Amino acid sequence: MTVESEILEEAAVPRGLVRIASTIAFGTDQLAQILPDFMKRYPDVEIDLCLTDDRVDLVASSFDVALRIGPSADSSMRISRLFSLRVPVVGSPEFFDKHGRPNHPSDLSKMPALIFTHILGADVWHFAYPEHGTCDVQVEGPIRVNNGVAAVPALVAGIGMTALPEAYAWRELKDGRLEAVLTDWTVAPPPLHVMTPPGRARPARVRVLIEYLRQHFTAQPWAVGIEI
Repeated sequence: MTVESEILEEAAVPRGLVRIASTIAFGTDQLAQILPDFMKRYPDVEIDLCLTDDRVDLVASSFDVALRIGPSADSSMRISRLFSLRVPVVGSPEFFDKHGRPNHPSDLSKMPALIFTHILGADVWHFAYPEHGTCDVQVEGPIRVNNGVAAVPALVAGIGMTALPEAYAWRELKDGRLEAVLTDWTVAPPPLHVMTPPGRARPARVRVLIEYLRQHFTAQPWAVGIEI
């Protein structure tokens, strides 16, 4: 097989290894759960999944795909917004029974909060409401954590409340262990970007993976404004 025919086959047939880098929380809670089904659909595709919250150099580290939450500054990569994450303010019913249910975002400044240390400026929450403009709230609390999934047990235990991507708490919200407050107000949904190296067309194995992710997350109630 010539080099030219190998390139054409790679572009047309989903086979071979896909190396994926993902944030730890999203990779553990969401991505790892659906990759087995993807591999059953495409048995000739192999997966190498790396979970890290560090910025990765796709080219130097030979990654085919990276999933990153929040703004993406690396303009040298091919970047698409896969979807955005809905972010409600959540806490346990017992927590809100004790501290009161807020009527306005400013009420949150009086409540113990769980604060994420891996997000710059995470102790100031930014809210928007169509009829009332915007509201920025400074929060503080007894627990800090650098992973959204790791925050859930403390929330369920009533240690604090926080603005958390619904993707990480939908089970607890569904069964009543957590509840959402201030639902008329909106915390800006952070985007989840899919990044691939620059250069020639994405191989078939990468294209089908991205399309599979798009189709799966389209069905999730906590995903906002999906496009790719």
